[in-house]
Amino acid sequence: MERGGKPLRKADLLGHVWLANFIFTRCPGPCATLSRTMADYQKRLAARPGVRLVSFTVDPGLLRYRQSRGGGKIVCRHRFSGGPALMELRDFPALNAALNSLATLLLIAGWIAIRRERKLTHIACMTAALVCSALFLGGYLWYHAHVGSVKFTGQGPVRLLYFTILLTHTVLAALVPFLVLATVIPALRARWDRHRRIARWTLPVWLYVSVTGVLVYLMLHVPPGLN
Repeated sequence: MERGGKPLRKADLLGHVWLANFIFTRCPGPCATLSRTMADYQKRLAARPGVRLVSFTVDPGLLRYRQSRGGGKIVCRHRFSGGPALMELRDFPALNAALNSLATLLLIAGWIAIRRERKLTHIACMTAALVCSALFLGGYLWYHAHVGSVKFTGQGPVRLLYFTILLTHTVLAALVPFLVLATVIPALRARWDRHRRIARWTLPVWLYVSVTGVLVYLMLHVPPGLN
């Protein structure tokens, strides 16, 4: 029986990848650990609609046990092929790369605008770049909270290149929010000399982080023959 009380048939699993978990719901030790592991797999496999998670038990108290473990985390059958969604988990790396690309273009446009003394255009571009970077950060954190760390599988010189880019990107990305604040606050106070002085550091660092964010995506998620 599945969690809703409907029969679970062999045909429901044929043709699909499925992961089985065998538990006894009154088991005080390892069964709870196994169930937590299944819950973790449920999150990690959310982007794979063809995968089923199945828990087998000989204890009729499964429903109460499932509820005690957090609702839908422990199930007899879980299908990731629900109704249509605007975006799936696997789409987030591409979205984040697009946001970084857009932020890069906006930063360049903002720099060109201020060089031509088009202050309103400069403000609009830099504000939009800030929004893109903030959306990227939210999407990045949300994605990795669900899938964890994604390993780079390349070997040889490209591996050294990847980790060099990743390290510098990560370190400088941590500085960007502070640099942006240090740049924006003087502008809001009309302290233009201080704003320009800090912006000379903020812009290249921010650009580097945005560009390398795209490079990390290409090296990590795009097959070598396509990048």
